[in-house]
This record gives sequence, C-alpha cells and structure tokens, in this order.
Amino acid sequence: TATAAAPLREALQSLLSRFPLCFGYWKRLAELELEYESEPAAVAVYERAVVPLAFSVDMWSLYVGHAVRHWPAQPDRVRALFERAAPLIGSDYLADSFWDQYLAYEEAAAAADPSADASRVGALYVRVLALPLRAADAYWLRFQRFAAGCGSSAEVLDREREAQVRAELAADGAPDTGAEGEDDGARKMRVLALMDARFHRHRAAHAQQLGLESAVRRRFFHIRPVDPADLAAWGRILAWHKNSALHPNSSADGNGAAHSSCPGHANSPAGAPPAAEGAAEVQATEGRADGGGAGDG
Repeated sequence: TATAAAPLREALQSLLSRFPLCFGYWKRLAELELEYESEPAAVAVYERAVVPLAFSVDMWSLYVGHAVRHWPAQPDRVRALFERAAPLIGSDYLADSFWDQYLAYEEAAAAADPSADASRVGALYVRVLALPLRAADAYWLRFQRFAAGCGSSAEVLDREREAQVRAELAADGAPDTGAEGEDDGARKMRVLALMDARFHRHRAAHAQQLGLESAVRRRFFHIRPVDPADLAAWGRILAWHKNSALHPNSSADGNGAAHSSCPGHANSPAGAPPAAEGAAEVQATEGRADGGGAGDG
C-alpha cells in the first residue's frame, strides 16, 4: 500500500537531498512512485533527477527508457524527451546507451507503420556518426547494414542532409560530387561514399580525444575520492578541451562531454557528509546490503 511505501520514500528522499548525483537511487524512487502512486509521480521524480544530473548519460537513459515503455501512444512526447537530452549528453564518450535507445525507438516506429519509411533512423545515424563516441566504429558498421536494407536513397540520406554533408566535406577541400539525373540506386551508392568520407574525417579528428577518454576508469559520482590516475586523466581531458578546436560547444548534439561524467562535477554538494547514515536508512528499510554503491551511481 501507499502507507507501506512511506518509510522507504522518506529514506530515499533524505539520501538524495544529500547525494543528488546518485542516479541509482533516483531510479529506485521513481520505481517506488510508479508502483505505489502513479506514472506521473514517477515522471516528477525523473524531472527532479535531471536537474542535478543534467549531464548524466545514465540518468537520461533511465528517463527515456521510462518514456518509451510508458508513453506508447505519445510518440511526439517521447521524441521531445530524446531531443531534450541529446544536446546535454549526446556527445559523451559513453553516450551509446542513449543513442541505442533512440535508434531502437525509431526503428520500431518505422517497422510498426507500413506507410512510414526509415528516414528518421537515417537522420539519427547522420548525427551519431559525427560524434566522439566510444562505439563510433560499431555505429558505422550498423549504418552500413541499415543502408543496405533501405528501399530508397532518401532513407539513407535525404537531399537536405546531403547538401550539409557535401558542404562539410567541401570545407576540407573535397570535390563536389553532386550528380544530376542519376537514378536512385546510383544516388544511394554516391551518398554512401559521402558518408564514408565524412565518417572517417570525424574519426580522425576525434582520435586524440577518444584516446584521452579511454583512460578514465570511473565516470560516475561516488562518495569515495577519485583516484590519482583518474584525476590525472580528467586533467588531460580538460586541458585538451581548452586548447582544441573540437571543443564540445561546437557540437550540434552535446556540449557537456568533458564535464558530463566527471565524478567531481560541480553539482556535488559541497562538504557533503559521509553516506553511511543515509545509505543505512535505505538498507534498513529495504532489507538489502548493497545500499546503492558504485553500480547505482
């Protein structure tokens, strides 16, 4: 009953007031509200969570996952939430968990509607393949498989985005490969070549950043101090962003890559007390021993 849930709710609220960057406890609170109150109450929890965790891939991935499951008749609302998250976390090194959900959502929507095409999926790949993601190579392979299964070249790359890609490549001195009077099959081959050139251009540009990012082992907030090796790695990443023309502020899909995952993010409450007391409240209420450690954010 709702009354029975009150002690756990109180314990979670108390813990999160002290440690708002522990995304796993926000998830527990949202699930509690969903079970004992209502779906809107769960949404209210997620809305509270993405204030301190605005740059958290984990938190936004949980929120959009909730939206996909519980808003099946509201596709515009679901897409609006994905688009709200994308500028904040889309260029994070580990944002593949977010983009995987967005791609899966659009793929399912296209498959469920016989009158629809897959152009929304293609448009997402165009965005994703320009980002400095850990999974960039995997996305390129997935895009090639997607393109092979498309019925028209417009699903792979529509005319408007083709013009943008050509302009991007032309800025680097690449020749204009536009063609008039070609059939759809010929255009498909041509735009795939454009996308190949663009992907490898971005891959080369992001190589140094990806190397720096891969050295970070802990990318979530925890009460334990960041170890010296990770602190040094974060220092190198921040220095690189200060001096690089590829600073995330120039990205269309994310401006918080360096600061998004850093365990020492400024939103951590200053002078926060040890977590033992708050965690013990949750453990005692739930009868669990894990208390929301590293795996819970």
